[in-house]
Amino acid sequence: MTESVSKLTRSGVTLSIELDRPGHFVPPGEQVRGRVTASVEHPVEIECLRVGRALRVTGSCKDANRSTADVARGVTWRPGEPLSQPFAFAAAKAGPISHVGEAMRVQWLASAHLKLADGTVLAVEKEYIQIGGEKGRRGSQAVTLGSTSAIGGVFASLTGAKQPWGSGTGQLTLTPKIGRPGVVMVATLVLTPAVPVEIEKVKAVLRYKNALMRGPKKGGPQIDERLVQSCFSGEPPGDDRRRVVEWVMTIPDDAETSFQKGRRIRSWRIDLSVQASGGDRWEVAIPVEVKKG
Repeated sequence: MTESVSKLTRSGVTLSIELDRPGHFVPPGEQVRGRVTASVEHPVEIECLRVGRALRVTGSCKDANRSTADVARGVTWRPGEPLSQPFAFAAAKAGPISHVGEAMRVQWLASAHLKLADGTVLAVEKEYIQIGGEKGRRGSQAVTLGSTSAIGGVFASLTGAKQPWGSGTGQLTLTPKIGRPGVVMVATLVLTPAVPVEIEKVKAVLRYKNALMRGPKKGGPQIDERLVQSCFSGEPPGDDRRRVVEWVMTIPDDAETSFQKGRRIRSWRIDLSVQASGGDRWEVAIPVEVKKG
């Protein structure tokens, strides 16, 4: 955010938006304040001017989160009568933090959308930086998926492998490190094989499992397992030495917390699948901790 004001001129109308505290880190729920200003070179009929927040996710997948309110509707602006209107809205309480990665970017924006009576549309926006909230929402969790990890080998010991993948590594980073109901998490997967490998597809899904482990005499285990969200499926950008894929996943508002006591287990996980040329396939399950509030 190098410029303090975002401005656009079209059809004799100039529309601009600025934030009261540019560069300020905004936690969830905090008020984002600023001002939208317009001026005209000739009388112009305004159909609607709306101001609010918007979320833009570019890269591996897309998400949307928008909240706007009318600032002006059905009025006529005239030269010498510039509109200067303050605005305020609450930052999203549940959503991803601002993020710039190798394969994805998450931006939170203050946006102004002006529609003239003749159908002309002007839109300006100003980015603000949204951070995590209270304790437990900050930071990242990085899981190394290497051959020495308890999770299992990566690109190693593949059954029927047609080419030597070697003992390459992978790393999955979750931000924030703990999932909570309604919160959107950013996941970054970096795959680094020890030898050149052509990766055709990566697939990631979020799953929930509720299990009561009982013995055969009591009817055996009761297991409720379901796919909650398909997070990503496609060819990750990169080359045969290093691939990076990023996605966002939403923990449902009614999500049960991770729990284990005796025979009762409630768990969340990300199932990762990597498909290489020649039919080679690697799969691993990554646990995700989910807590309340």
